[in-house]
Amino acid sequence: MKIQLSQSEVELERRQVMCLAEAAGVRIVARGGALWVTQDHDRRDVVLQAGDSFVVPAGFAGTWEVLEDSVKLYAIFESR
Repeated sequence: MKIQLSQSEVELERRQVMCLAEAAGVRIVARGGALWVTQDHDRRDVVLQAGDSFVVPAGFAGTWEVLEDSVKLYAIFESR
């Protein structure tokens, strides 16, 4: 699934898996549900729950998987 980051909110369903690439500097804010973010070749995982956020680092390549229904994400571009 490809998400246009010009949209500020995206609603996702449980078990959806998406690639997250070319999004350096974007802050993802979970507004509900739970989301698992995993970076390729890195054992550290991030689980976002309502109110948590994650800034996509430069060079990030990985996926996210929805763990709970009705995850609402906001994508915010961070100034550099």
